Amino acid sequence: MAKLLAYTIALFFVLPAPSYACDAIHRLDPNRGKLIEDCMKRDVEELKKGLPTKLDHITTFESANLFGKLVTYEYTLDVSKEEAIRRQIVVQTKSKLKEYMCANQPFAFLIENDVKYGYVYSDKNANIIGHFVVDKHLCGF
Repeated sequence: MAKLLAYTIALFFVLPAPSYACDAIHRLDPNRGKLIEDCMKRDVEELKKGLPTKLDHITTFESANLFGKLVTYEYTLDVSKEEAIRRQIVVQTKSKLKEYMCANQPFAFLIENDVKYGYVYSDKNANIIGHFVVDKHLCGF
């Protein structure tokens, strides 16, 4: 269980963050929807240049994509076949990401402006372990 907690903490600290340009949009024109989408597109394209990348001994960040205001991140986990451990990793990661993203800028601002962050975790055989979305509903906005 200690390894599981350490993994969750490690994954949390490699969270892809929006650029400072996206964070600064809230100071601009109130009709900022298109500006947010353009900024997110640039951020995702920049992030893709370094993928796939090994984040730690069990996690590979495979891809990032943008569909309108939905940003998706796909990860491969090299973990045991024990289903309970695999699912617990996703549950703990969701909890930590929700806690952080809903309370901190620039994530909270972007989520309040309808940006959604989707996370998909698969094993080495491309079987989905779990997935979730951090959005207004999850954050309670």
